[in-house]
Amino acid sequence: MKGSIVFILLFLVAGWQAAIAQAISGKVVDRQGKALPYVTCVLRSVTDSAYLAGTVTQADGTFSLSKPEADCTLHLSMMGYESKEIAHPSGNLGTITLQADTMTLDEVVVRGETPLMTMKDNVLTYNTSQILAKRNITNGHELLKELPSVMSLNGEDIDLVGAQTTTIFISGKRKQMTLDYLKSLPADQIEKVEVIFNAPPEWHVSGAVLNVVLKKNDRYTLNGMLQAGYENQHANTYNGGGSLFASTPHWNYEFIYKYTNGIGVSQETTESHHALNGTLYDIYSQVDGRNKWQGHSIFASAGRDVGEKGDITLSYTGRLNPKDKTTSIGQNSYFGNSTSQKDGHDYLHYVDLTYTNGKGTKAGVSYMNYYDRGLQALRVTDPEGTETSSLDYNSSQRVSTWRGYIDMRHKLAHGWTLTYGGSYTYTNTKNRQTQETDLGNLENETSESKLEEHNGDLYLGVMKSFWDGKLSLYASLTDNYYKINDYKRNTLIPMAQVTWMPSQSHIFQFYGSIWRDYPSYWQTRDFASYSDAYTRNEGNSGLTPDLTYSAMATYVLKGKYTLQANYMRINNHMLYQGYQSDEELALIYRQQNIDYFQTVEVTASIPVTLWKWWDVNIALTGAWQHYKASNWNGLYFNRHKWLGLAILNNTFTLAKKPKIQANVMAFYRTGPLQGFMDYTPNWGVNASLRMTFLKDKATLSVGCNDIFQTGITDFHQRLGTQNLTFNLGRFVSRAIYVRFSYKINGYKERSRQEVDTSRLGM
Repeated sequence: MKGSIVFILLFLVAGWQAAIAQAISGKVVDRQGKALPYVTCVLRSVTDSAYLAGTVTQADGTFSLSKPEADCTLHLSMMGYESKEIAHPSGNLGTITLQADTMTLDEVVVRGETPLMTMKDNVLTYNTSQILAKRNITNGHELLKELPSVMSLNGEDIDLVGAQTTTIFISGKRKQMTLDYLKSLPADQIEKVEVIFNAPPEWHVSGAVLNVVLKKNDRYTLNGMLQAGYENQHANTYNGGGSLFASTPHWNYEFIYKYTNGIGVSQETTESHHALNGTLYDIYSQVDGRNKWQGHSIFASAGRDVGEKGDITLSYTGRLNPKDKTTSIGQNSYFGNSTSQKDGHDYLHYVDLTYTNGKGTKAGVSYMNYYDRGLQALRVTDPEGTETSSLDYNSSQRVSTWRGYIDMRHKLAHGWTLTYGGSYTYTNTKNRQTQETDLGNLENETSESKLEEHNGDLYLGVMKSFWDGKLSLYASLTDNYYKINDYKRNTLIPMAQVTWMPSQSHIFQFYGSIWRDYPSYWQTRDFASYSDAYTRNEGNSGLTPDLTYSAMATYVLKGKYTLQANYMRINNHMLYQGYQSDEELALIYRQQNIDYFQTVEVTASIPVTLWKWWDVNIALTGAWQHYKASNWNGLYFNRHKWLGLAILNNTFTLAKKPKIQANVMAFYRTGPLQGFMDYTPNWGVNASLRMTFLKDKATLSVGCNDIFQTGITDFHQRLGTQNLTFNLGRFVSRAIYVRFSYKINGYKERSRQEVDTSRLGM
């Protein structure tokens, strides 16, 4: 791999060492002597009630905390029970009994809470046990949507508020089809969720990271979950599957399977005033689509402990879609009616081998093979039904990717920490297209293309804490090399992070970094896909990577309220937008590079408990966007705009036995920009009702996303002769669903109760 010599300027700072004393431990039970899991245990300073340390009780009611040097008070609290305080706790406190809370639901409760977020090793961590104790949550996907800093406007996607891109990791490992994995992952398998707003180079991704850390058992266990679901988004979709997690003292196994048989509907309307050769064509079209598919998702892994804290894991991910059929019926005021039939299938296989030694070394190799094939038959008819033109299009793509990485971390003298490593990815993509047509000025042709991509990086980083850990500094430099066919680029990528934490109640973080984003394989593929005789999507083999400059400041107040400000500029930004061709009567959608895109954003996340039965997560965003293109298909634009987004995620506890909760998420967004496209303002409401029964093993959920079918926005383009108004499926976006899950807790080794479970971080 070609590149320059990596170097870094080290910070000269003083050392840090935390002082801890003996452990504080005990067991929490109710009045009948039954163990209470998920009880919040917090140590607070006697002098100023500042948060010192915290945890929650395990399944058997036990807990353990390291006693700080400062004089402290132990606070125990749990929904439905009276809080308890123990002054000057020390050693084993024995059995502690909590009394049932007899206050009525409509009373307002004001009491101190365990911080929802804590800081450790420059990483913000969510206390997921606290959320699980209050919310009726079944799987990992539902849990992430309940985090105050996370938004999911459509009920499916997971994004950090204020982040441009969010990548989800599972226990530090990047998986394929992460959302399917999370939906099949029992929520109680999750130990914690780490939030990294600007990922350092050892994560090998750009932007933000959500790291879902799973519990690691060192005893014999067997548990899992069975699931089934139904969804109607103006057509029926069924899915079912399950997950199984097993462990022995040295081995861990996972198996997840999901089957989906679905039908999706879509509707696109376009009003185009197309100027061509001095003539203005007024074209109105509507395309109604119906997609039928079958899919299988498979995940399996086996891992073995190596040494005291290390492990080696082999995993397989498969996505098999043997049937994918789309029928589109178009009505066009100029070209006549059209019928399009697309048939295809695709397969993905991914094998991953990872190793960690528990002492700062991580390494892995992976191989991915992806294949898809599609056939499209487009027929255009006049008002009398006579065929006037046709197109038959056959395409295939095969992608093979090899990847390897190694990351190392060493403790040096005087409190220094050194990180270094690298990764290399090689991708081979083969595309083939055959086209037979008499449509417009298109010609019969057969083409083949091959892309070879090389992407490698080396990085070096240092960390240092001082002033009793209140101030931490991190800096790194990465040398990135990228080559695709004849295009190649070498880039030095610096990153710096400063964390100032006078206490756990006040956390400040400041980031600055540069990174490159690369076009996806399908974006650089030479292809054409037709919606009707007028509209088509194209690939762009000339697409090149962009370069992002990012700076962010984050403030966390009392472990729960988050305020962020960030600036980002993307040079050579890859913009996807429609274009009314000046060479033919065609509307062409294609990704192209423009000069830059920049944005300034301020976001706030505010979780609030209004009453014991009503919790609200409020997210507010204000942003300024700016797009500039000196030559976009011969046009120039330089546009900017202010916008806002408000999200209210409400959870209502309706009953405790059985546990019934309702969730209502509502949002409003002013119209953003995308290039010279103006989006209209939009709003939406999602609602669900979830009930847990059969000793908390079974969960039934019913809900509806985008109840009022207002969540999808329209847009229009006005620039020069470009005059286009577009609507994408506003009236087919409502989705009603029913989901059932049943947790399997088959076996736990009772003879090993003495095993230390402090590794679970509870």
